[in-house]
This record gives sequence, structure tokens and C-alpha cells, in this order.
Amino acid sequence: EGPEPRQHEGNQPGDAGVPYDMSLEFRQIAPQARGLIAIAADGSLYTGGAQGDPLIRRFVWDTRDGGGLVRAQDLLSGDAGWIAVSDAVRASLLGQIRTRMEDDKAPPDEIDKAIAKMKPVVESGTAPAASEFSEFEPMIDAQGRLIGLTFVFPPYQVAGYSDGIQRADVPAATLLPYLAP
Repeated sequence: EGPEPRQHEGNQPGDAGVPYDMSLEFRQIAPQARGLIAIAADGSLYTGGAQGDPLIRRFVWDTRDGGGLVRAQDLLSGDAGWIAVSDAVRASLLGQIRTRMEDDKAPPDEIDKAIAKMKPVVESGTAPAASEFSEFEPMIDAQGRLIGLTFVFPPYQVAGYSDGIQRADVPAATLLPYLAP
């Protein structure tokens, strides 16, 4: 027999006084896509502290014969594809910062400083590897054709918590030369 479990002072897990909250919403995205089913799961997990942890997942299924869950690591063959995706996403995210600040009438030197400050954060969260781009959604046109992918990033991966979820579209033309069989 081992020692008796140690009793802790104060609240115990499961007690009403221990802060814990989890919310998770599932919704179908791109419902008009032929051969694809895409589900977004968005929510948060709070176990104490200043804010909850974001829960962000995307699930894309190929419903055709022999299909299955489409994972980022299965999308592209070789490192060159992830370099192209990384470059496109970085340009999109930094461009979004510039556009927001220009819309807010920020002075050009302030915009340049903000982009210089955010560039290392964006670059660290978009290293050219499938693991950095695991959450994605299909971009579907009005005829139901796949025209690209939208990569989704939780808070902290490419921006601060207060900036929320970040999204970057990558057109099919960027992806096509690198698609895996």
C-alpha cells in the first residue's frame, strides 16, 4: 500500500469555487463545396488567469471514394510548397495590419513601426512547415469550386491575444504547383 492521497487546503477540482469553463461551437463551413465537408470548431477553455485559452480547430473531409480527413501535412509535396504558403500568408497578414492602420488614418511612420514590430511575431508563427498551417478552410466560389485555402491562426500564433483569430487566404494558383498527388 502506498501513502494516502495528500489533502490540499482550499478548493479541489470539481468544487464550485474552482474556475473552469469550456465552450465549443461546431459549424459547417463551405456547405456548397462538391466532394468536401468542412467543419469549424471555435471556443475557449478557462481554468483561471486573465483570459481563457482559445480552442480553434478545422476539419476538412474529402467525401469522394478513398477520401478521408485532409491534413495539412498531406496537402503539399516537398518544402518548396510550404515556403510558398508561408510567404503568401506572411504577406497577407502584414498587409492586413497595414490596411487596418491606413483605414484608421495612422501616420505612415507609425504604420512602418507597427509592421516592423509585428513582422517577427508573424514570421515565427508561419515558419514554412505543415505544423504551422494545421488549421485551414476551403475557399469555395459560387459554382462550388475550390479556389484556394484560408489558413486560420489562434491568438498568440501570429498576433496578440487582443487581435483575436487571424485568417489569411492563399489562392489555388499559389498551391497548385506544389499539391501532393
